[in-house]
Amino acid sequence: MIKTSTPNDILRILYNEATEEEKQALTSSFLFDELLEETYETFKELLEQLDLVGMNPSQKTVDAILTYSKSYSLHSTE
Repeated sequence: MIKTSTPNDILRILYNEATEEEKQALTSSFLFDELLEETYETFKELLEQLDLVGMNPSQKTVDAILTYSKSYSLHSTE
């Protein structure tokens, strides 16, 4: 039976959530499926670009979260 790789398989590999056998199977598939290899490379580039974005919440957002959390008093369940 031939296993068809999906975008989810590619993401699992890029996020190191796949087994070594799955990684090897995917890279072997590149020999026969140019579109799959292009998809892998595109996803890989996108993940690298996401790492460069460096997003931080504004001070207004942080203040709103802190105010909200202070509005709750913790009650003991005893």
